[in-house]
Amino acid sequence: MGWVKLFLSPHGRIGMRIYAAAMVGVIVVQVFSLALPVVGLLIFPLLNYPGLCLAVKRLHDWNRSGFWMIAPYVVITGYILTLFWYALITMGGGGNFSGGSPENGRIGRALAHNAGYVLFLMPILFLALIGMVPGSLGANRFGIPWQPRAV
Repeated sequence: MGWVKLFLSPHGRIGMRIYAAAMVGVIVVQVFSLALPVVGLLIFPLLNYPGLCLAVKRLHDWNRSGFWMIAPYVVITGYILTLFWYALITMGGGGNFSGGSPENGRIGRALAHNAGYVLFLMPILFLALIGMVPGSLGANRFGIPWQPRAV
């Protein structure tokens, strides 16, 4: 498997070590891209694609579909909708900014306080889980395990 196929193709399988090394490389490039003021923000979304391809290949190593990559985003979307709902309750049901119960206000503030942690840690924990759980042995529906070539 060449560099282009490793980083730009979601097909095939990769092991834990290759995934970890390649993801470190992707994350380093992403961090350095953010150091560039305007260009970095423009290319940062493009740099997510190689990480997505690597994660999909790890899921294939588990004999799972790449659609499982949607899972953290479903949780994040649900959390954002919960924050919005509690914000409406705290404000008294919409336009009444002076209404709402104190208990709902406390719950809403707690959710808002923890939102940053959830939104930041959910994708990181999911990608770490993908990297730490061993894949299936032998061939599966996504192919044979990738073995590095001896030099």
